Amino acid sequence: MPSPITLAAGYPASTIRKSSFAGSVSEGVAALFQDIDLLLVPAQSIPSPTTAQLANLGDNAEMLNALVRYTMLFDMSGNPTITLPCGFTAAGTPVAFQFVGRHLEEEMLVRAGHAYQGPPPSRRTRTFAGSDLTPL
Repeated sequence: MPSPITLAAGYPASTIRKSSFAGSVSEGVAALFQDIDLLLVPAQSIPSPTTAQLANLGDNAEMLNALVRYTMLFDMSGNPTITLPCGFTAAGTPVAFQFVGRHLEEEMLVRAGHAYQGPPPSRRTRTFAGSDLTPL
């Protein structure tokens, strides 16, 4: 199966990584990290697909694009990320977010992930803006 980048953009991943666009993405993300240490973004723009939807994912470019919309940028820039679960949809599928860090600063991502997941479950009360999301 082709990589998500291949399906999402219509070009082989090696072509995208070598393009001037990928260079511009890397430069833009690097500039962002001049002012911040970590970036918190959703892992997906849609709820996680069901097993049945995953079976046909290669035939559904729109869904695949939606699944990689928030991760593809950092795949191209090469920034390290860590993805963590943060709840479930009303249908019971998982919801996640990702921390994005500077190049070669994976330790900060691990510390941030531990800070999020480290406290006992009693402290894990999360609220979500979408009505179809429920906390862990």
